[in-house]
Amino acid sequence: MKELKNLWKSFTTFDKVYTVLFTLSLIAVQLITDSTLVSLVCAVLGIGHVILVRKGHRYAMILGAVQSLIYCIISFNAKIYGDFMLNLYNVFFLTCGFIEWSKHSKGNQIEIIRLTKAKAIEVLASTFVIYFGLVIILKVLGGFNPYLDATTTTLCIVGVWLMSNRYIECWVALNLNNIISVGLWITLLLSGNPNAPVMMFMFGCYLVNSIYATIQWNKLLKK
Repeated sequence: MKELKNLWKSFTTFDKVYTVLFTLSLIAVQLITDSTLVSLVCAVLGIGHVILVRKGHRYAMILGAVQSLIYCIISFNAKIYGDFMLNLYNVFFLTCGFIEWSKHSKGNQIEIIRLTKAKAIEVLASTFVIYFGLVIILKVLGGFNPYLDATTTTLCIVGVWLMSNRYIECWVALNLNNIISVGLWITLLLSGNPNAPVMMFMFGCYLVNSIYATIQWNKLLKK
């Protein structure tokens, strides 16, 4: 409990306003659109996760693992099988990320690193392999919009791996993923998916946070 109080005290005014404003906005969207309670809980946990990630706090990984587990249910019901598989992956890697971040933290704040040129080429090649493999799998499964689903899934797989290993380049993948995910949930909104309003708003919040996180991590890297 003491650690949670200290964490809240470490929040800037922007962090506190962002947290309260977007949580209340999510509740309003849920009530207005009659979205499911599960999607609301998922979205609120997601906002907490991305705020702690932006601050480089190791407990972001645990919060993210729980949120990913809930999102598995939502994406499976929406037939976004790529996102479903992705979040199973996230549960595992975010848990591993907690261990990695704990090993390389000063207090609760992680030490951030950059990719080497050789590692960057390896990551880029892996990204293309994962994408084309997912397109084939998602077509076989008959998922909704397999190309777009494969794109967001690939970006998130790569982004989460980079983030779990403390690479600042994770934000390149995650920013792109958030932009495309908003588009994906807009298409689901038009098709009448009940979770779409809250999920669309959640990824919009993620995008605002991930842009700010890119700036924050660059500052932490220079320390």
